[in-house]
Amino acid sequence: MAEAQIVRLEDVAFIQQGKHVDHLGMGEAGHPMYGANGVIGSWITGTYDFDVVGLGCRGSVGTVYEIPAGAWLGNNVMGVWPKDEGTLTRGFLRLALETADFRSSGVISGQVQEQITRKSLGPLEINLPLITVQRRIVDLVSLLDRHVSVLNAEHEQAQKQYQVLLSDILNEEMHKYGTRPLLAGVELQNGYPFKPGELGSSGTRVLRIKQLQDESAPWDRSVIDLPARFLVRDRDLVFSWSGTLAVQRWARGTVFLNQHLFRVDVHGAEIDSFWFEHCLRWLLPWMNERTHGTTMKHITKRKLAEAVVPNAPVEVQRDTGSLLSAAKQLVERVQDERDAVAAVRDTVLEGVLSETVTVPASYDSLLERV
Repeated sequence: MAEAQIVRLEDVAFIQQGKHVDHLGMGEAGHPMYGANGVIGSWITGTYDFDVVGLGCRGSVGTVYEIPAGAWLGNNVMGVWPKDEGTLTRGFLRLALETADFRSSGVISGQVQEQITRKSLGPLEINLPLITVQRRIVDLVSLLDRHVSVLNAEHEQAQKQYQVLLSDILNEEMHKYGTRPLLAGVELQNGYPFKPGELGSSGTRVLRIKQLQDESAPWDRSVIDLPARFLVRDRDLVFSWSGTLAVQRWARGTVFLNQHLFRVDVHGAEIDSFWFEHCLRWLLPWMNERTHGTTMKHITKRKLAEAVVPNAPVEVQRDTGSLLSAAKQLVERVQDERDAVAAVRDTVLEGVLSETVTVPASYDSLLERV
């Protein structure tokens, strides 16, 4: 990034906080109204007649996104835009804010509620390359963003197709074969209630809800000796019954099972485990309607005992399980591809902004190397 310079944000960009409005005046028509997470409604007028970069300053602090001309900015978001487009492009400004470490740089303040103020944001230092380099960086990242957007659409479509197939097949089986209790022939093994002192950085990994939902989440570990009933191995079926309800076929090695998660053990030859996995997913909306609790919503075994599934013969279950698993694998393949491209995008962006990667005038070769 030749001839780049370190500048203060307030020296190269305007910073303006949005305004509070009476929610009674919000409607479905008019100018889009933005909050810290994006569009939250509409308003009778707009704030600016040009595009700006939005920065969440209360609530979801540090979120960054583009806000189109004519939009209204609420008081939980700031509008930031270049003072001189010949020195700083709006696209590069968005990328610089997206990668900024607001916390370590002291931009985020507040103990009861975190916030970003104009005073704290202004001194933020950003690395400002030549305008021609800025444009190449924005072009490159935008190309990857478009690829991610296409894959997002494909993933959404594949997920919808899976859900339709899931509903159609299992409803048809229920109509044809009748029903039986969800938990008939099934055992739900709850996880171990680890105490803080039993968790550390060594020993067996401990599977919690965050690791079930996010493969990149860091692991807690434990060196305590637990019975085998608290272990999860590859191909085991795991069901999160507290917080976010979720179902997953485990495939990341042997781990301890934490409380708030069930290992689902199918007994006997009358139930196909893979078919039952899809039955659980099919019932998730039903379960969500029956969760309760104030601090953490959860579904109880008593409520699960009220659920029913098709009483289909095991041969039918196997055929259905194979078909639905193939549809689900398509969803997961598209998701993996999307995540891989998103990771490349983030790596490229970090590299060019930290000057460890140089963007050539033609960036095709960079894409090939990455």
